[in-house]
Amino acid sequence: MNTFFTILFNGISLSSILLLAALGLSITFGLMRVINMAHGEFIMIGAYSTFLVQNFFIRFLPASAFDLYYPVAILVSFFVSAGFGAALEQLVIKRLYGRETDSLLATWGVSLVLQQLARSVFGAPNVNVSAPSILNGNFEVAGVIMTYKRLFIIVLVAFCLLLMYLLMYKTSYGKKVRATMQNRSMAQCLGIHTNRIDTLTFAIGSGLAGVAGAALCLLGPVGSSLGQNYIVDTFMVVVLGGVGKLAGSIAGALLIGMSNAAIQFGTSANIAKAIVLFLVIMFLQKRPQGLFTIRSRSLDESESTPTIEGLTFRQKNLAFAAIMMIVALLPLFLSPFRVSLVGKYITYAIVALSLDLIWGHTGILSLGHGVFFGLGGYGFGMYLKLVASGSSLPDFMSWSGRTSLPWFWDFYKTPSTTIFMVIMVPALLAFLLGLLTFTNRIKGVYFSILSQALALVFVTLFVGLQEYTGGTNGITDFSTLFGLPIAGKTTKYIWYYVALAILILTYALFSWVMRTRCGKVLVAIRDGENRTRFSGYQVANYKTFVYSLSAVFTGIAGALFVPFSGIISPSEMSISNSIDMAIWVAVGGRGNLIGAVLGAFLVNITKTLISENFPEIWSYFIGAIFVLVVLFLPRGVMGICVDVKNLIKGKLGQRRQKNERN
Repeated sequence: MNTFFTILFNGISLSSILLLAALGLSITFGLMRVINMAHGEFIMIGAYSTFLVQNFFIRFLPASAFDLYYPVAILVSFFVSAGFGAALEQLVIKRLYGRETDSLLATWGVSLVLQQLARSVFGAPNVNVSAPSILNGNFEVAGVIMTYKRLFIIVLVAFCLLLMYLLMYKTSYGKKVRATMQNRSMAQCLGIHTNRIDTLTFAIGSGLAGVAGAALCLLGPVGSSLGQNYIVDTFMVVVLGGVGKLAGSIAGALLIGMSNAAIQFGTSANIAKAIVLFLVIMFLQKRPQGLFTIRSRSLDESESTPTIEGLTFRQKNLAFAAIMMIVALLPLFLSPFRVSLVGKYITYAIVALSLDLIWGHTGILSLGHGVFFGLGGYGFGMYLKLVASGSSLPDFMSWSGRTSLPWFWDFYKTPSTTIFMVIMVPALLAFLLGLLTFTNRIKGVYFSILSQALALVFVTLFVGLQEYTGGTNGITDFSTLFGLPIAGKTTKYIWYYVALAILILTYALFSWVMRTRCGKVLVAIRDGENRTRFSGYQVANYKTFVYSLSAVFTGIAGALFVPFSGIISPSEMSISNSIDMAIWVAVGGRGNLIGAVLGAFLVNITKTLISENFPEIWSYFIGAIFVLVVLFLPRGVMGICVDVKNLIKGKLGQRRQKNERN
């Protein structure tokens, strides 16, 4: 009985935290069709606001008034976060309605800027917030120890829910929000100022995230990455419950929280979280609309993908050949360290090509492609580790008490089987996920969120299963690469040109695919999936095929990456790494293979130069680049190149006509 009540209390406590973080996101996601990747940073803003209010009370008010700081901090957190949210909606998101994937990338840039701002103002180390004395302590009921802090958070969530219910269902504002959510055009015809509704609703949602940050201060230290720890969980709560439904958010949070607490009782926290997220992904395969359904723009409308026209096939090939010629000559002028660095950029370019194949040409935005990159990297990394270890176990396995190699690593003892597994493991995972997802017609932002969850599942597993994967430290300490010393200058140069050759082959293969009948069908799916399906094509099969093909080459890129970096760790699978991959494509110009390659090189070269010369503020520059490119260059760098080419061509044509008249 004690076990049951312990699981119940822990589950409700975790559910309340998830619900408070997801409450505002549920409304804004349903109303404005915006994947706000900066939502976690509003949680962080609320937490730091609480920290500042606490310090103000300590410094300027008598000690007897200290306990009053927390109610004030909750209000301040709400209004400060709401102010930041309103500013974000007016300056960025307002310009991106109807472009949900672009809003995702732009808000990710905002997220980087806000995190760096927090580090600049408050420092990199975490800060602590002291709870009011009334919230210190605990009591025991039926053998279960209940802390006052967690009970207070549960009460706070219930109070916020009540206020949101009254606001959404008992006021004219709530009626306007629900009307806009269900049919924006009709709401505008009825005289509702939907732009004002958007701004106010986004501000309220951001303010609720700030309140969540104030609550999280009671449970642990505050840092710049506080919100990122909850962003995927909050999205999963919203999608599981049903977009725009308060009841759905409550049910989703309870299901995830209770399941996590129950599973965690018999295993570790990391494994429990991975299992719960996997179960949620499987549930959404069969019921993508979630537990509760509401008709909204996020469910019914599609998004157009900005593409680049104006370059002939020959011009594209000449441009690619010029880029490859420059990359091929770089080792003549670079140190071995820089050669390895550019070698990593080459592997990133392969990833960008793979992602552009499914996003730019098929309309599938995957935010979990880091998983395939990591699987390929871990496979090849384990082969190199086993070679370095000789007949003994890898050191991290010995330290964990293992006496034999796990069976699934036996496939990585020889080069031939390793290469086979580097190809097949990502392909099989992508095939199974694609078959389930695309057959059930999950697409758009829902697929993007599910792919994020997949990335979190794998990162959590690879961190938690330390005795099998090396945990957060990953796999490192390699000695040789196919018989050559891995740190040798000759080895670096050989591997550099091997990676470059595979990049060229990848570009050639994808270019050929896009010129075939299959490629034309993929473009048709991007431009109108329903129309393509009604024309008799098996859309799910085409999408599964191209998703699997993309995963294969992403896995190969991961394998090529390992000798250049000297390490493979779970961070390569992370959501942030996967979003970076999408940004490479966006900066270069989606729907254009050359743009993907160019974007991968430009973004990573810029990131390296800025981080080396301005290590304290490089995130400002990178985040600003992401936001500005999405806002003002939706077709990326290649779009500018095409516009310049057309401008020059037009000027030359006008001059030729003028000369002919004369």
